[in-house]
Order: sequence, then C-alpha cells, then structure tokens
Amino acid sequence: MAVTCAVTVANLYYAQPLLHSIGDSLHVGQGSASLLVTAGQLGYAAGLLLIVPAGGRRAGRVAGGLRHRRRGNGAHRGDAAPRPA
Repeated sequence: MAVTCAVTVANLYYAQPLLHSIGDSLHVGQGSASLLVTAGQLGYAAGLLLIVPAGGRRAGRVAGGLRHRRRGNGAHRGDAAPRPA
C-alpha cells in the first residue's frame, strides 16, 4: 500500500520537467501547460479533503459494529458458563 501511495503522489510531479515538451506538443505556452499540473494537484487535494474522510467514517462504523458483536458474544459465553457450587 505504501508503494501505491508513493507512486500516486509522484505522478503529481512527473509532468513538471516535461512542461516545455507538453506545451510544444499541444501548441500552447508553458504557462498554459502548467495549468495541467495545477489541475492534477487540485484534484488530488480535493480527493484528500472529500474522499478520505468519508472512508474513515465508514471504516469506523464497521469496526464499531464488530466491537459490539465481540462484547455481546463474550457476555453470552460468560452467562452460559457453569457456576461453581
């Protein structure tokens, strides 16, 4: 997972040294070509702000549900245990 994260973040910066070539290929200036990198960085930031917190809330609910089930099962097993005489 760490490699996936590193490659994703690195992709934000791969185009920067190529801005001159990108501008020539698209017949635009370097300033206009740099908007491509800026748009990618803004999209990544929007994903961090909007998608990551939503995944964290969902994972918390799943973990919380499992935690309650474990408590319930443990209490049930304790009630069913034979009592000393």
